[in-house]
Amino acid sequence: MTYLARYDPLTGLINRFLFGDRLQSAINRAKREGGIVALMFLDLDEFKSVNDHYGHGVGDELLKQVAERLKDSVRASDTVARLGGDEFTVILEGAQRVEDAGQVATKIIRTLQEPFEVGPRQLRITTSIGISLYPMDGESAEDLLRDADIAMYSAKTAGRNTYQYFTPELREQTSQRVALIDGLREALEAGDELDLVYQPKFDAVTGTVTGTEALIRWQHPQLGLIRPQRFIPVAEETDLIIPLGEWVLDRACAQVRAWRDEGLDLTMSVNVSNRQLRRGDLVDAVERSLSEHDLPPHCLELEITEATLMGDVDLARRAIGRLRDLGVGVSIDDFGTGYSSLSHLKRLPINTLKIDRAFVRDLDSSDDAVALSSAIIGLARSLGLDVIAEGVETRAQLDTLADLGCTKMQGFLVSHPLRAADVPAFVTTGLQGLIDGGIVSGPVPAGHEVANPASLSPVADGTPPPL
Repeated sequence: MTYLARYDPLTGLINRFLFGDRLQSAINRAKREGGIVALMFLDLDEFKSVNDHYGHGVGDELLKQVAERLKDSVRASDTVARLGGDEFTVILEGAQRVEDAGQVATKIIRTLQEPFEVGPRQLRITTSIGISLYPMDGESAEDLLRDADIAMYSAKTAGRNTYQYFTPELREQTSQRVALIDGLREALEAGDELDLVYQPKFDAVTGTVTGTEALIRWQHPQLGLIRPQRFIPVAEETDLIIPLGEWVLDRACAQVRAWRDEGLDLTMSVNVSNRQLRRGDLVDAVERSLSEHDLPPHCLELEITEATLMGDVDLARRAIGRLRDLGVGVSIDDFGTGYSSLSHLKRLPINTLKIDRAFVRDLDSSDDAVALSSAIIGLARSLGLDVIAEGVETRAQLDTLADLGCTKMQGFLVSHPLRAADVPAFVTTGLQGLIDGGIVSGPVPAGHEVANPASLSPVADGTPPPL
């Protein structure tokens, strides 16, 4: 009973209770003898996906091996503890320089990057580390643990697989982050602060709108418009992305239903996050939304980033296969940035490749961008896939893409994101509005000689990364 009260039964490391005593003792010694106490707070990146995909038995074995590597990475006089879950701490005593903790953190990061052999599987995992220092950052064990935790979240925000030292500025950022989390949770419960806007997709040959992409917006009552690139990463970290993603999916399907009732036949694209895909119930959520709003599956297309797909190709292949069996379209978003291989790509039952805006942006000035875009278009053709370019903002970009064989596109040249009420008028205007704008030339089909696109009210607030 004494052992279980002080040690973690899985890894054999000291637990949170004994860790607090050890840290306070280290601080007391430093007060008497001088020197620096460094506290490192470690969190394994994406460990939850290991449990979800392989089961908790595999996850537990991985935690045991991580604990052994941590002990081997520090001195016998240092302390390694497991606080719970995939959170570990390391207490370094007797350091004379601030840089010493960073050197140890670098060593730990490199050690944990090496593959783990867990049964027949070879697993790879990374860690994010936050570092706080006595006496610079706090006088008590509680202060140092809080500050190291704050620094660890900063390391995750910086891209994971790295370390960060605590700074007073991080405390203020953390306070803002907590307020953002609470506000987003309240916004999901209330439902009146979140909204969707829709960016049209355009066929340069016919001059028609072929579909729209749903983009989320958050209008905070005090802070005003909060852009997705600010709150989506926070939602990802806290699992709020799951209810948020389901809200977007349901709202988008409801909007398609409303447009179809008006006689408007459009495909709706909805972005899917990494956590939504890895949670395993994405397909069930899609089925529910389609059924609730009585939508044909072909009306819906899910956009999944290339990086997300490459994170776990087998899981992605199974999920996409089920979606395709339903009749839902799937496209790879941001293609060209996620380092996918041809062997992986041909295993994924996708419909469309979406050329990343970074390539489109440089088409006017870079031969390399032209060559890479041409290669992506050729690859899509060879695999029997559709291809669409995003971020098209100039006539020169449109012409270059069309010459390369990509005629489907979206971007500010065609339209900013529109409010739902403005989409039918824009679709009806179709080719006429694009001719008036000098974007395309040619005869106007019957039924398209109406409205003036200048009368529409685009949501001209930029095109931040969508949900």
